[in-house]
Amino acid sequence: MTVPSSQHAFIFLQFVRVGYLCLALIAFLVAFKTARAPESVTETETALIVTDVGGWQSLRDGFQLSEHYQAKEVSNHLQRYDQYYFTELQPRIQLYQRHLNIRFLQTGLPAELALLPLIESRLKGSARSQAKAVGFWQFTEVTAKSYGLVINKHFDGRKDFLLSTEAAISYLQDMHRRLDNWLLVVAAYNVGETHIRKVLRRALKTGKADFWRLKLPLETRQHVARLLALSHIIHTAGDCGIQLPSLELDGMDIFYPDKSGTLSEMAARLQCSEAMLRQFNQGYLSRQYRVSRDAGLILPKNRALWIGNAASTNSL
Repeated sequence: MTVPSSQHAFIFLQFVRVGYLCLALIAFLVAFKTARAPESVTETETALIVTDVGGWQSLRDGFQLSEHYQAKEVSNHLQRYDQYYFTELQPRIQLYQRHLNIRFLQTGLPAELALLPLIESRLKGSARSQAKAVGFWQFTEVTAKSYGLVINKHFDGRKDFLLSTEAAISYLQDMHRRLDNWLLVVAAYNVGETHIRKVLRRALKTGKADFWRLKLPLETRQHVARLLALSHIIHTAGDCGIQLPSLELDGMDIFYPDKSGTLSEMAARLQCSEAMLRQFNQGYLSRQYRVSRDAGLILPKNRALWIGNAASTNSL
């Protein structure tokens, strides 16, 4: 029997309706699985659950020092990290923090350490301390060079966000292998490992080896407490009424040029100002310094795509 065209249309619409219902059900199941965030995740579930890579929740999941958040010294610094603090630093947090989160989660180090540049330099590559420590991670020249950072009149690797972050990760890992305690590592990052070892030797003689009872310089004690306080605020931001900057839509690309050139030459190729390149690549001190394929340039998200096939980019 021949089916009238109107019946064809009706049947087709029913198929479409069923299809939409199926899609809606799938979307619900994906959202439900993501919200549950089960402790054990199978390979087939990973793609459905990992939706916050590099975001604040994934950072919280990597926190390992929460047992210290309730220390009196930590609570004394909680008020430093209010809404004004995060609003003031929002542009730099949105540019840099997602990459820091991802790298520290990849290494398995306590994710709290991804926040250390906020304490050290407020995420400013141009930061310089009275002790002549420089850059995002506040490296001294001796330590920086021992971890492979180039420092000369043309380039300062301490001001390069990507290079200094990799050096800092290696430095933190090395100190932990020697000190075997993350609070001591953070303290040593501030005052030096030699000083920490002297303090530990005295403490072991008196039997007072608990971290908060160590006779450390006030600045060092505050340095550790501030990192833990900031971590605690981020861990409980919703309960504290703090709105953290969004990390979802911002980030950076690294551009590997197919041939070397000065910053002004690269700016012409990228159709942007040399000033913008310098803003994102503070390690370059001289106009004569030539950017090589190995070094690369940091650019705002998707900017490198403007030059098409001439660029090789990695999203960060």
